[in-house]
Amino acid sequence: MKTFSEIRMLHLEISTKCNARCPGCGRNFHGFPFNGGYTEQDMTLVEFCKLLPAEFLKQIEEIWFNGTRGDFIMNPEGPEMVEYLLESNPKITINISTNGSARNREYWQRLGKTGVNIYFCLDGLADTHSLYRQDTTFETIIENAKIFKSTGGRPIWQYTVFEHNKHQIEQAKEMAHALGFLEFVSRPNNRPDNPVYNRQGQKVFHIGSKNTSNLPDRIDEDYIKKRFTNKIPHSNKNNIQCESVALKSLYIGADGITAPCCYLALAKPHETFGNILKLDDVSKLILTDDQGADSSKPYFPLIQQSWKETPSGICKTFCGK
Repeated sequence: MKTFSEIRMLHLEISTKCNARCPGCGRNFHGFPFNGGYTEQDMTLVEFCKLLPAEFLKQIEEIWFNGTRGDFIMNPEGPEMVEYLLESNPKITINISTNGSARNREYWQRLGKTGVNIYFCLDGLADTHSLYRQDTTFETIIENAKIFKSTGGRPIWQYTVFEHNKHQIEQAKEMAHALGFLEFVSRPNNRPDNPVYNRQGQKVFHIGSKNTSNLPDRIDEDYIKKRFTNKIPHSNKNNIQCESVALKSLYIGADGITAPCCYLALAKPHETFGNILKLDDVSKLILTDDQGADSSKPYFPLIQQSWKETPSGICKTFCGK
């Protein structure tokens, strides 16, 4: 893929805010509310339309709203953004992944009228769901999914399988069918076995079959800062098979940063992955300017060039073979 005119898929993040404390998320430290350096913000509707002009959207076939730092529903203008996308290109397939545990009836009714697909992250039933999806409520999510469906939305039950909920898969499937979910999708948990902490830093649960962690029963912010850094381990894999190129996709974050994928967008200026490509390098490769998208621009030439020379550590870790 050589230019932006070839892009057919978008990965969009419109908020870095979230109402949940999932222990496998980079927003926190195993559930303990710790900010590792990201800014909490929402993209505005004006910014959204400027980044994605209607002319550019005509070439897009599929869009995923799937947050790496936040959740779609935290942005109050989310439904209006979806409406704008479909007005610009009614043929776009739009998928939204969300914990679904916020907003009022009017919000979900308006989203439902767009007819988009929403993957509701329901990891268990009422007694197990919140063990991982901390601060979300099973009953609230079910009610919001019902409202969404009642006005034409397409709800999908997305079930991440853990040791603590795997015995409920069949029961959850039956419930999804009875409630009229379009589909039930289960996926394996790819997160490591680790403890779960509450807001006070007290260990309250353990994800996985065995408690192999050496983390203490109680932590605080000082403990995290002294012992941990957010770095990707070195990888010897150099044969890059870029998922972004294969899917003809592009990532745009809530701050407007544009990158081939969310992994590169999450790099921080003080972090080095491999020998090149810190975030200050990636930030030179923004898609748009004041006049909107320029489809003739090369598709991140510095990154593609690096694959033949010294691949970024991020590229090697996530797309190296």
